[in-house]
Amino acid sequence: MRKAGRLTLFILTIALVLNLAGCGEFLKSVNSLEIDSGGYVKAFSISEFDKEYYSGTELRKQILDSVSEYNESAKDERISLNSCKVSKKKARVILKYKSLEDYASFNNVLAWSGTLTTAIENGYFDKSTAVISSDGTLKTTIGELENKSGGKTASRRGNDLKVLIVEEPLMIKVPGKISYTIGDVTMEGGYAITGAGSLTTLLDEPCYIIYK
Repeated sequence: MRKAGRLTLFILTIALVLNLAGCGEFLKSVNSLEIDSGGYVKAFSISEFDKEYYSGTELRKQILDSVSEYNESAKDERISLNSCKVSKKKARVILKYKSLEDYASFNNVLAWSGTLTTAIENGYFDKSTAVISSDGTLKTTIGELENKSGGKTASRRGNDLKVLIVEEPLMIKVPGKISYTIGDVTMEGGYAITGAGSLTTLLDEPCYIIYK
């Protein structure tokens, strides 16, 4: 399947402006991911849009063309454009994906979700990897978490911990309570913020969010 490339190809320069005031509602002023219980992903992207020769209409057409090409390749409606607005020299785009796999493929980034057991089996981290609780009070390891949660037995019963892995600076909402994190992750009002303050489009190391 063709990888459409990062959405930043359409939107010029990414501007990550973290303003955490009002975290009671999901912020639309930062690059964000919202994953629901059905696995659908809604991606909010905001970027500078200050080139007079590049119009919002052209931006929308480029996005729709790439989305259409992806869906045709997949032979399914995997991605849809919910919104594309340009105002005050900012472009705000909302895309909905049928799965996190579609998000990763379309944007050519690492974005993976699965159970803790599957993450270990796939080599995303080993059992000695250090983990910190979401409130910053407890340090443990992946191996200890696996033992505590019941490992493969928990996985068979559907009670295994879930893991989300990303490599971008984002504000993230997952369909559950975040319990532990690995890497450059901070918590704010129940949301996970990866690479807070980073102005790069990709982080040096992936971030891991572990939730129930």
